[in-house]
Amino acid sequence: MKRKNLHIKDFLFPAAVFLYAAICCFSTTLSSDDYVMNYAFEIPGQYAYAFTNGRYIANNLAYLIIRYPVVKAVLYTLTLFLLIMLIARFVQFKEKRPAVSWLAFGLFLTMPASIVRETVKWLFGYAVHVIPLIFTLLYMRLCFRAFRGEKLQQQALTPLCGILGLAGALFAEHISILHVVFGIFVLLYSACRKDQKPRAFQIAFAAGAAIGLFILLYRPEYKAVMQEAEELTFRTISFDLSDMYYHLYKMVIPIFAREFCLLHLCIAGAMLLLYSRTDRSSWDKKQSRYGRLALGCTVSYAVYSVMMTAGIPLKSLSSAERISALETAFVFLYMLSVIYLAFLLTDRQRMLRVTVYICSAVICALPFIVVGPVTNRCFFAGFCFWLLLALELVYYASAFFPKAFDTIAERAAAVMAGTVLCILSYIHLSNHYVFRFSIHLLREQIASGERNIVVTELPYPEYTMADEIGLYIKAISHQSDTELIQQMQEGEMIDSYASMFIEYWGLTDIYTSDIYNVTTMQYYSYTL
Repeated sequence: MKRKNLHIKDFLFPAAVFLYAAICCFSTTLSSDDYVMNYAFEIPGQYAYAFTNGRYIANNLAYLIIRYPVVKAVLYTLTLFLLIMLIARFVQFKEKRPAVSWLAFGLFLTMPASIVRETVKWLFGYAVHVIPLIFTLLYMRLCFRAFRGEKLQQQALTPLCGILGLAGALFAEHISILHVVFGIFVLLYSACRKDQKPRAFQIAFAAGAAIGLFILLYRPEYKAVMQEAEELTFRTISFDLSDMYYHLYKMVIPIFAREFCLLHLCIAGAMLLLYSRTDRSSWDKKQSRYGRLALGCTVSYAVYSVMMTAGIPLKSLSSAERISALETAFVFLYMLSVIYLAFLLTDRQRMLRVTVYICSAVICALPFIVVGPVTNRCFFAGFCFWLLLALELVYYASAFFPKAFDTIAERAAAVMAGTVLCILSYIHLSNHYVFRFSIHLLREQIASGERNIVVTELPYPEYTMADEIGLYIKAISHQSDTELIQQMQEGEMIDSYASMFIEYWGLTDIYTSDIYNVTTMQYYSYTL
């Protein structure tokens, strides 16, 4: 057996991915619910706020990475590294194309800032929404390998997949639902195909996912939410048609796909190339007609997403919400067009994977039509599935190019990913530096008895949840009564984010300070 010689360039891609994961880890600080989780076991009353759901594994992992910097450094960096590596290699099986890996990394880095802010750059959101996707992708890849006819070691995979199914369901509700639905689909698909049969590891995953979902939803808080009696959080569940339409039109559809314009451009470009290179002489009139319509719809949606992302989104001018309804129909037709084109232009295994990606994105978004609140972090998994869809089609279309083109494509993709990596690294490190500077400046002003407090704004607040310093200081500046100070000294419950922020960063002298005004100022203006 020949041993493959390793070169320096073979380590460039994993090194770049690890560098990004390490920079994200280093530059991410506590914000919002992170402070509640940090004091969950320390301040009476905080446990009830921190653990108000059945996300047992997510909650405990969040507590560990928030509370202990060493755990954060190891767990956060390794899981983000593993997730990106999984996405980059997901559509590649035996034949490897480094250009596709670099493209995957570059496209992952172009994730909308609103999603990065609430997942990658928010420790609590990271534990809930990012880590469980590793479980999902690991099992999906195993199933796709089985569908391709690869031989897998059943004895080792069966207990592992049972653990994946059970543990993966204890992170977030929409991921748990996806695991159960996908687990059942795999069993049905294997049972219906003549060349397939349900395997032990597939049964183990489906059973584990079902048990995990039951454990997650067994918590009494979910019953309280259903009865509108839950008081600790803002969670709601409504099956009222007006509320469902509002969630669909105003919260789900605008984030579900529209903002991922680069991914849609890749999908449209790959479909155009496949359509032009495919022999269509055997197509009947219906296939030709519907194929052209589907291709037109795919390209049109890619153009639409670019215009709405780079330009000004269309808005409804009446309560009928016709624009939102049309956009919903447009997205639905777009997904059907992509599936139909995959049916016409690709092999059956790839068409299956394309359908799974689209259906997975839909399944992850559907619960938020009735569940609230709906925020950008809820669509992290959806973005990753759209990314996998784009990579799948680009990878298949790249086979039409000569081998000599691979080197050029690899270098171009590496330059693109490296450029975006440098830009994002500067953004994250700048936010981290200015945040630390602002904390140091606050300590100096409080110690010197300054009455006009200046808080420096973070340069890129759209990429971080830690842009709340000015709000926290304003909220606390007039709460200097003796009773609150006594509560703090006795370690009793801190009843606001502002109070926990002050306690965590050692700014408790602010309670006895005579603050007259709090002003926010840009860092560059302050240092001039």
